[in-house]
Amino acid sequence: MISAAVLLGYLMAFISSNNPDKALFNFSDTKEAINALEQAIINNVEDKDKIADQNNDIGITHYNKHDYLEAKSCFQKALYYNPNFKEAAYNVGLCFAKEDQTDSAITYFSTATIIDPEYSDAYNEIGLIYLNRDSFELAHEYFTIVTDLDSTHKYAHLNKGVACYYLNDMNAALDAYAKSSAADPKYDIPIYNSGLIHFNNGMYAKALPFFERTLKVNPEHLNANYYHAKCNETMNNGLLAIEQYVVFLSIADSTHWAHKRASQSTELLMNLYKLNNE
Repeated sequence: MISAAVLLGYLMAFISSNNPDKALFNFSDTKEAINALEQAIINNVEDKDKIADQNNDIGITHYNKHDYLEAKSCFQKALYYNPNFKEAAYNVGLCFAKEDQTDSAITYFSTATIIDPEYSDAYNEIGLIYLNRDSFELAHEYFTIVTDLDSTHKYAHLNKGVACYYLNDMNAALDAYAKSSAADPKYDIPIYNSGLIHFNNGMYAKALPFFERTLKVNPEHLNANYYHAKCNETMNNGLLAIEQYVVFLSIADSTHWAHKRASQSTELLMNLYKLNNE
């Protein structure tokens, strides 16, 4: 059997030769040569895998340039040459998700999980689609699959916490956020979300340490700066509140939703401080 690599050489010789009759291996036309090359690739597993890898790599380049249509085409070619290429199926799903074709995205993410039933990232992406559809119970099911497969998957724990929050199970949400934070102590989102749950339930003393932890990880986290100040204000820690509001106002744009509130609170607290110290 002629290998695909050798046949490719014959094809290039045929195409580049001014006299096809003198080519090393003669075809009646270019189309016939290309068909023969494709058939040789199909018959050669090693070549098929290489072609699949190449197409996947090219697809990633297009994806990173936000050219999702071209990327998707490359990933689909990769999957054609290697039907067991789970990453290619997953990547096709990502492209469809970027194009808001979520049903097609779910199909390809599901294909990836059929190829590899322990492909946690694919389950997580399906969960995200359902989360964005407000199908919180379905989302929770998929995130649970992920966390059962990988207890250190910080994004799945975070997403599971969000689903629990919208299912009005705050204890489960806090537990999920804690596991997300434990998986990556420098991941500020689950820490902040935990503080917000306590704040919204009027538990300012419990909320404050979470906002403090958030700011240790990310000192410029705008909302954490604001809520840190608000907790202190509500707990009658006026000077601490003023200090934190000043920090917030120094880094927040005037269009931020809390900018006006922080300005008003700062002015009020400073007036109270002056009044109490006259």
